[in-house]
Amino acid sequence: MKIICMKKLYLIIALIISIILLLGLPLTVPQESKDPSGLGLDNCKKWNDGCNICEVFKDDMIACTERACFTLNEPYCIETF
Repeated sequence: MKIICMKKLYLIIALIISIILLLGLPLTVPQESKDPSGLGLDNCKKWNDGCNICEVFKDDMIACTERACFTLNEPYCIETF
């Protein structure tokens, strides 16, 4: 019984993919630009946020210095992915 259900599932999936290909629809989802800074610095691995320096490490963990700044400068990217 399970084998018959799996065969039907595979046939349904194949049919859906065929329809997608016939209609010319993309099979992949567009990638979003990576901006862990939230400052519009696309694909930036290490950046200055105008005061502190932040960096993305393994597993998308972000670490930043914690300096006290009285004025903020323009943020900029130091290193890209």
